[in-house]
Amino acid sequence: MALVRLPGGEQRSGRIGGIVWSTGKGGAYIRAASIPVNPSSNRQQEVRAHMSSLSTQWGIDLTQDQRDAWSAWAAERGRTNRLGAVIYLSGQQAYVSSNAPRLQAGLDQVDDPPASIYDAPALSGFSVEASAASGDVTITWSGFYTWEDQDDASLLLSISRPVAAARTYNSSPYRFMGQIPGDSGTPPTSPTDVACTAWPLIEGQRLWCRARMTLADGRLAPWREYNFLCGA
Repeated sequence: MALVRLPGGEQRSGRIGGIVWSTGKGGAYIRAASIPVNPSSNRQQEVRAHMSSLSTQWGIDLTQDQRDAWSAWAAERGRTNRLGAVIYLSGQQAYVSSNAPRLQAGLDQVDDPPASIYDAPALSGFSVEASAASGDVTITWSGFYTWEDQDDASLLLSISRPVAAARTYNSSPYRFMGQIPGDSGTPPTSPTDVACTAWPLIEGQRLWCRARMTLADGRLAPWREYNFLCGA
């Protein structure tokens, strides 16, 4: 790996031929490309199956009016990529990206685009505690936009692999841990305990937890992240 200084603040990211351009804590760098090992775990296969199913439904099950509506919705919603550039998704990309997390959580997919072009807002408050003895993660949240009293809305939760307490950054992939579903009859209240099904919890190790809401109309909120030490 070699650190590089790009002229004029230029940024590059991704693979070009046999070279990978990226940015880390020490600055921009390049390295030789390598073929990653693909364990093809059950979790990976499940996510790929959802994306494949949604792509098929886009071309077969959705009507042309629905496809046109998703394309128009996506064209109104610029998003910032990891290099800070504003990009626009295609209608199919917007449909798949909105629905894939819902299918992973066992929620119904949304075939019509949301009426609003704006994302759901991120939680304004988010913190996490965990107990190695119980295997539960306690989620505390707050926000000015309610999802709790919406049927078919949910707070989606992902968690990193536990690492040593001294680690100050997370480099492991997140796994879907669970959700806190909305309910118009009996809305969930903060804090709520969720069983950690992704990894065994070990006292004293550090984890990162991410949360974002999916609303009943299919809109997703930005991720909120919190790192914490697992308790006894």
